Amino acid sequence: MKALIDLNVLLDVTLNRPEFVRESARAFGHLVSMRNGQCYVAQHAVTTLYYIVRKQCGVDCARLTVRRALKVLKVISASRKTLIDAADPCYADYEDAVSFLSAAASGCNLILTRNPKDFAKSPVPAKTPHAFLQELIRRA
Repeated sequence: MKALIDLNVLLDVTLNRPEFVRESARAFGHLVSMRNGQCYVAQHAVTTLYYIVRKQCGVDCARLTVRRALKVLKVISASRKTLIDAADPCYADYEDAVSFLSAAASGCNLILTRNPKDFAKSPVPAKTPHAFLQELIRRA
């Protein structure tokens, strides 16, 4: 499985967000530990992760967070074509469109996000950590 991990899931885990950390960490951890799994992050999400963590925890924490994240996540870069395509008026949010079009171009078959509605037009299915974990239970 190739999964794009959305920024909100990374922030749940990194910032230990009480409402979301448990399921986000479990789903993320499962994807990272899968034998044939590969986890990705959109390139632009890495700089946003750094920025948000720096604001809340300081520069040293932000640097450490990025280093740790990139030990387990591969980075998906957006091509020029993807950046142009994402600007199509049919997509409500440019950043989300860049993420899901990049994920599709990279062969991802899952986007792990807390906001699947943001990925309604995505060619790659988006699931919440809760839905992903429920699917694992059903398959077991």
